[in-house]
Amino acid sequence: MEKCGDVMQNENIFDEEFLDESDYDIEFDASAVSAEPYFDYDGKRKSCVFTGHRFLTTSEKHALLSTLKSTILYLISQGVKDFHCGAALGFDTLAAAMVYDVSREHEDIRLILDIPYENQTEKWGEKDRRHYEFIKSVAHETVIHSGNPKNKDDATKALLARNRAMVDKSHYCVCYLKDTAAKRGGTAYTVNYAKLHDLQIINLAE
Repeated sequence: MEKCGDVMQNENIFDEEFLDESDYDIEFDASAVSAEPYFDYDGKRKSCVFTGHRFLTTSEKHALLSTLKSTILYLISQGVKDFHCGAALGFDTLAAAMVYDVSREHEDIRLILDIPYENQTEKWGEKDRRHYEFIKSVAHETVIHSGNPKNKDDATKALLARNRAMVDKSHYCVCYLKDTAAKRGGTAYTVNYAKLHDLQIINLAE
């Protein structure tokens, strides 16, 4: 099932320096977001969100494969059914691919892609786009959170809103955050927001 908001015409309207794969230089401010839970506890217990760095070395990707699989299997044993992935480059798509792989043997789990806006792959390379389209084609549900942004600020707001929505639905947060004290960047923002909402944090970078 696919849920789409009103999506604007796909235009090349981004600043030249805008790239979705950049790790957004934003700082987490707990006073600017709500700490109140959004979904009921029972529903959250069955959900997990993934967040991690967009740039991974080949060795990091190889090292993460077995760790991701064992972590997903552990979460399944804890009753998790829904796995939310942001479908960005790097850790997101690696995690999404592993959830799909595991779902072929565990048919009761679901890969849910939470896409910030329709044209997030506009400036991706061809190989990354093909990988993205495959992940999108095998996902059990795709949620597009907003219309296409007009500039980098709009894109950042849409991405952060999407990240908060995934956390609000989840009890577990599986992340790949190298600097656990970081306050800046998209991954750090999402992990800090998850901590504020008392999610169980599993950091595969530790």
